[in-house]
Amino acid sequence: MLTSEQGDKDVDYEYDLYAIATELYPGSPSAGYELLRFGKVIGPDSVVAEEKHNWQWVTYGAGQQGYIDLADASVQVLSDADFPYWLGWQKVEGGLFPESGQCNMLSMLDLLGVARDLGATKTDPSGGALSVAPDVADDKVASQELRSFFAIHPHVRDWAQRLVCKFPSEWDKGNNGRWVKLKQKDGLGPGKDGPFLNNDDEYNKHITFLEKLEWWTDAGMGDSNVWHFHPFRFIQQFRRCGWLSADELVRAVPGSTENAGRFKVAINKTMRKYMGFDSVRRSHFLGQMSHETGDLAGPMLEVGNSAGSKLYETDLDYYRGPDSYSYFHLGLGYEKLHNTLGNEYYPITGTGDGIKFRGRGSLQITGRDSYSTYWTYRGWILKSSFDAKWWSISGWWDSPRNQSIRPAIIPDPQRISARASGNEHNPIDVGGWYWADKKINMTCSEEINSTSDAPTANSVSSIINRYDVPTFPARKIHVETAKKILCDGV
Repeated sequence: MLTSEQGDKDVDYEYDLYAIATELYPGSPSAGYELLRFGKVIGPDSVVAEEKHNWQWVTYGAGQQGYIDLADASVQVLSDADFPYWLGWQKVEGGLFPESGQCNMLSMLDLLGVARDLGATKTDPSGGALSVAPDVADDKVASQELRSFFAIHPHVRDWAQRLVCKFPSEWDKGNNGRWVKLKQKDGLGPGKDGPFLNNDDEYNKHITFLEKLEWWTDAGMGDSNVWHFHPFRFIQQFRRCGWLSADELVRAVPGSTENAGRFKVAINKTMRKYMGFDSVRRSHFLGQMSHETGDLAGPMLEVGNSAGSKLYETDLDYYRGPDSYSYFHLGLGYEKLHNTLGNEYYPITGTGDGIKFRGRGSLQITGRDSYSTYWTYRGWILKSSFDAKWWSISGWWDSPRNQSIRPAIIPDPQRISARASGNEHNPIDVGGWYWADKKINMTCSEEINSTSDAPTANSVSSIINRYDVPTFPARKIHVETAKKILCDGV
């Protein structure tokens, strides 16, 4: 998102995604959030037809700016897994790596755009002017010039690591002709003879040893002229994915052995949607969710004192009581007079809202008001179907209450609790929604990933449940356990 004609980045754009999605996509803010985040809808929700646009102010040429609908079908959407060219990825085959598999210095200088005639300059891959290079007549001079070039332009090392090069694999016996330089004069470069010069017996022993290690043909892999990535850059790129296997999830949430496999996909999708690939954010989310759900166990809802309140709910109905837990009681907790949860109150008979809208989800939300906000976010009800802050309208607390007041009607609160089997997405996603709504990522951004310590854990815990201070130390331990797995601290 750009905020001026000069193309200044809106640094708070990500933190404001939820608010922007709610404003621009009232029919289904959840789907709109994905449209803004990913450029396309990837979850179970759908954008309303008339809202299917994503207009962004874009600089598309020198001095040329304007609004472009990034949701248009003609716009191609790529991810990090596509290795897009605008991030510097470049496929190279041919002269750069000949049959020997060794980089051709002259070709590398050409690829870098280094001029090899005196008095000339070219443009480096990042757009800046390069220093004049001397005439390059042989590999020795080319090698020296290449070292000098990288010393003068260290940013190009990053660029070179994004080259994806095609050349014959060293694991194929059919490519052993590359080793002939080991027995040649100047085989390793100008003035560097091969170690087996004039020693064919030792050279042949070396080749015999290599053939014992070369597995390509035996494995039936086919053509060995394949693409190669820089190993460090390849690992770094795919770490951005952040997708956790069931085993990795168990390591991050040690008590989740029985349920990690079941909730793995929902958790990964939720973290990708709301936390991106930031390992600190994801560690905090996993740690807090671990505490709130008892390590992903059970129905993911607030239990009372009765056996029925602790059972899994079904798609058809939710548990309505009775229950002796005080927070579910008429006149107490969630169903008391003048509560700020949006729950309805009737003297003597009660309404059942206390237990109906009890805490549910991976980060439990409580009360009809919070439920209505999430139901609206998912497009399950429309914001226009109820009055904003209905519980503050005159006559709501009267007995009988003013019937013209329209509270949110939610007949199915169990949509966000876990099942004995199925419905994995909703209870996990509601935690992600809460995370985005409260801008918890902004709090996590103060923390680094090079240590397993979680100094912002208490601040995050306070956002989630400021009344539950005694649990803050336990929540912090959960977060730090996840950071040891997801982050770079040792």
